Amino acid sequence: MDLVRLSREELFWPVLAIGSNAGPEQLRRKYPLQDFPDCVIPVVQVALEDFDVVYAPYIATYGSCTATLEHSPGTVTYIFITYLTGPLMERMHATEGGYNLCRLLGLRLHVAPWSADGNVQRENNQMRNADDKTCAKEGLQVAFRSFEIRDWVYQYNHKLGCIKLPFKELGGSPVAIAAIPAERRTFPAASQVQMLTTLMTALDKTHEGPLSPLPAFGDVCEKISSKALDDWLLHLIKNSTARSAICKRLSLHAQMFFYPNCEVIADM
Repeated sequence: MDLVRLSREELFWPVLAIGSNAGPEQLRRKYPLQDFPDCVIPVVQVALEDFDVVYAPYIATYGSCTATLEHSPGTVTYIFITYLTGPLMERMHATEGGYNLCRLLGLRLHVAPWSADGNVQRENNQMRNADDKTCAKEGLQVAFRSFEIRDWVYQYNHKLGCIKLPFKELGGSPVAIAAIPAERRTFPAASQVQMLTTLMTALDKTHEGPLSPLPAFGDVCEKISSKALDDWLLHLIKNSTARSAICKRLSLHAQMFFYPNCEVIADM
């Protein structure tokens, strides 16, 4: 990877962390102490306007449905930004198979947002309950303050985009990750368990081709035991052929990422 082409900053590359890359356990796995003895990675909370974190059409080797970013005008999602040196960026790039490195421009990315009482979410909840026209007119800057507002950042986004599930009542829609907080969310949201249970049920109904229209998440989860889900995931973890076949079927419901100010730096 040509870091000279990437760099707009002297020391650090600002990279969004929308999923496990913000977690200490994942960062320790990617940057083992024996290989990176002096590794320090700043991880800072950010509030990103007009995007949401959704599920990708992919189940990882460890049995989780992975995350990707999706353009969602009006939504504000709370994620993280990491600042990586050149060697750390090289290593991150090597671990992001299936994800394209993108540069997102024209953003309103609030770094280290805060409020007078230290609770960003409370003020944003108040804004969410306010009149929509007032929110649109006044903008987010009235809801909280931040260390800085960035207009660009690097981001690893899944090469297929997000999964667009065929719901009976909603029609096709991306699915937001419920564990990641957001304001004015427009996509239906599901926990990891809800998403995996829904996929397991839908995939078991037919053995090939696209998925049939799906009911609401709660209706599916009530009928499936946790043991059944665990057994299914263990089967996928141990059987790479079965997992690959399922990922191929999920790709039939992929929706490519589209944001007009996105530049793909490196295809994976």
